[in-house]
Amino acid sequence: MTVPGPGPAALPVGHPSRPAAARALGGSIAVAALFTVWAYVGTQVHAVRAGSPWQDDPYDALVSLTEFLVPALAVLVLARMWLCRRFESLPLFRLRQLLRAAQVSTGLVAATVAVDWVVVAARADHSLWARGTPLLIGTLVPLSGAVLVGYRLQRAAMGRLPPHDRPSVGDWLDDAPVLAERLRLPQVAGWLRATGLLNHLRGYVVLVAAAISVLASAAVTLALVVGEGGGLPALLYVTLTVIYAAGVLAFCLIANSTLHLAVARNAGNSSPSGQRRQRPRASSVGATAAAAGAYVVFALRDTVGAALLGTQVTTVGELVLISLAGALLAARYSYCSRATTWNTTTRDGSPLSTVSGSGLGAAPVGDRLPDKITVNGVGHLSLLEPRQTTAASHSRTVAGAAPTIRGVSVQRLVDAGMLRRWCGFPRPPRRHRRGRG
Repeated sequence: MTVPGPGPAALPVGHPSRPAAARALGGSIAVAALFTVWAYVGTQVHAVRAGSPWQDDPYDALVSLTEFLVPALAVLVLARMWLCRRFESLPLFRLRQLLRAAQVSTGLVAATVAVDWVVVAARADHSLWARGTPLLIGTLVPLSGAVLVGYRLQRAAMGRLPPHDRPSVGDWLDDAPVLAERLRLPQVAGWLRATGLLNHLRGYVVLVAAAISVLASAAVTLALVVGEGGGLPALLYVTLTVIYAAGVLAFCLIANSTLHLAVARNAGNSSPSGQRRQRPRASSVGATAAAAGAYVVFALRDTVGAALLGTQVTTVGELVLISLAGALLAARYSYCSRATTWNTTTRDGSPLSTVSGSGLGAAPVGDRLPDKITVNGVGHLSLLEPRQTTAASHSRTVAGAAPTIRGVSVQRLVDAGMLRRWCGFPRPPRRHRRGRG
């Protein structure tokens, strides 16, 4: 049962779901530690890496990313687990978010192991295999078993949690002052609560994630260069740092929306209670897509270069070109698909159809079309007048005609800026005319 109260729902001492959650979290930490050691040996020990089947991209790009993200996520989980005391009530939102983080960490390990099994089945770079390659492939067996055991423990723990009748009422930043108090730093905890720094960080999630990604990428890339013996040109080092930071940034933004690391809140209400989960802004979605697109194109640079340039990528300029092209294409696709999709509702609030860039969802003949449009769940546009559908209009809708509002195409309205603020587009800068002297 849950403990009622004005704050978040909490699990009492001795709740049956707490031992299962402890086993699941401990198992995820063990899987993360085992994977970190395995990835470090396979990528940094030259004698092992020389015969590795997954030593080249795009396989190595995934391992290089997960071998940093998995231990970083494990450290965050350990820091928050320290706040879960055995003889104290445990907030339900904290435990649920910890289990989600454990699932994400195990999922990253599972994705890497699955890709490595595919590499083995495809016998990639078979000419580079050495005597120790079969032994390295054999290490995938216990790692795969650990992933399966960790997944079963996490699934069992999530199934034992009581049903939550309220949305998530806190994020990971809420535990920062509590962690400072546990570290016997009451001045830091009081300063965090008094200055409102955490609320400011929640309002600039993309910028904070970008700064963290750049710093982490610079450190990881520098460590790789030192491990390779140096000799990397400065321009190539900067390029690799930016591209690696793009991969880390994409993961940070996706993890933030999944794990609720820093949930944006209303300006007038900074308390965790009563907050509704909001959809990510179009800028955040575009930044995530751009970062992921740049890193994916980097991992597939040989294939993309052969398709676009007719040859493999051999220079820094070509690498920057295809990575930038991948980022722009991914951002444009996600940005435009979000900006030209709205849920339409009738006056009573019931959903009826969907307006998108490819056409208006077909409505049965004789039904009344919606008289207002809910754009991104923010507001309503009273641009559609109530009218009855006819057989002719119904046939045009099914044929995929472009959606119109009072005879003007939706895309033209978006391009003209009439639906800009509802679609999430930034407001263009105003151009002031200089007065005639």
